[in-house]
Amino acid sequence: ISEIVDVASGHPNATITVTAYMSRGNCARQDVDQVLLDSRLSAINSLLVARGIDPARITLTSGGFGDAPECDAWGNYIETEAAKNRRVDVNVKN
Repeated sequence: ISEIVDVASGHPNATITVTAYMSRGNCARQDVDQVLLDSRLSAINSLLVARGIDPARITLTSGGFGDAPECDAWGNYIETEAAKNRRVDVNVKN
């Protein structure tokens, strides 16, 4: 967060796009995963605003599902791969 604030503060006209992704996981968990994704976005937004970033400069988006394959060739769920999909990307653009 500190690095994002440093870069954004040095470029006062820059916009910040925060995109959160979730794993495909178990279909029964998708509503829970969406809640977690929304919570991650909200938390990052709150941290950036608390550190002086104008909320008008911040765009929050849901990236949906990540691209990492979550199952092996035999269809077994691989938690370490699924974890790669649960992430947040931040882009500061001038």
